Amino acid sequence: MELQIWEGDWGLPSIDHDCLAVLAYSKFLNLNIDVKKVTSYWKLSSETLPILSHNGGNITAVKEIFDFLKTLNASYSQNLKSKENADSFAFASLIEEKLSPALMYLWWVDDKTYVELTRPWYAGKLLIPFSWYLPIKKRIRATEQLESASNRISISGVELEAQLMKDAKECLNLLSTKLGEKQFFFGDKPSVVDALAFGYLAPLLNAPLPTVVLQNHLKACRNLVMFCRRIQDVYFPLSPEEVEKNRQLAEEARQKLSEDSEFQHKRRNMVVAVALVAGAMLGYALLTGLVQLEFINVERRSSNNSSASVAPALNNKEDEDVE
Repeated sequence: MELQIWEGDWGLPSIDHDCLAVLAYSKFLNLNIDVKKVTSYWKLSSETLPILSHNGGNITAVKEIFDFLKTLNASYSQNLKSKENADSFAFASLIEEKLSPALMYLWWVDDKTYVELTRPWYAGKLLIPFSWYLPIKKRIRATEQLESASNRISISGVELEAQLMKDAKECLNLLSTKLGEKQFFFGDKPSVVDALAFGYLAPLLNAPLPTVVLQNHLKACRNLVMFCRRIQDVYFPLSPEEVEKNRQLAEEARQKLSEDSEFQHKRRNMVVAVALVAGAMLGYALLTGLVQLEFINVERRSSNNSSASVAPALNNKEDEDVE
């Protein structure tokens, strides 16, 4: 059995929410699946990932993959009550209807995120020519899907963005309230809802997004942050190589920060040194007479000017009297 997924980054086994959700659910079920990370897009039998291959057949719909994986571990049972089953379905639908469109907009339609993060990431992971046209193709498709949804509710693009972010924040609040202090959303075992939530929330939490409004809202929901960290640590622990890579990245970041700080200090010292040298040179020039300063008594000069102007006036008056 083989599962094809998008490659991972930022401490995650995959950055794609569907791929990450399926991976998480397979881990919950303790299944042994051969995972293949895609770089040659032309070899795919479907335009979307993940793809689960088993006995010569492929399954691409996430819900169908969940249902199939569940049959492979019949002993795994949450024993949910009927109301909990209904709540599980409701929260899964909530994530798909409220959170998914907002994240689609954030990753593929938001100009800043697409230019600075999404397009460079996919272009860097795929081979030419797929690195050129695939990001554009996915952006166009996402835009068309969201525009189609906006036409149904008759709102503009700006209003659509505001509505998507509002819905996503409300969804995060509801998920946070449902989770509470529990480890998982239902019972003491992770469920499909936990897999879906982790698939959507972990990339939003971990990615270096340039547009951070929704990410900051997620970070404010502390129990959701701990939920993602817990699943990541338990089910997707970093390998020694990944730990060393993260250590090196952190060290490089620390050195860069130190170098930047040192550069600022050097620049400040250079400015101070130049000012001191200039002051010393000016002082030497004044003491040796190379430069002379002439001070003018403004009040005296003003007084002289006033006297000079009054004298002609008096003379004119005397002349008039004589006549």
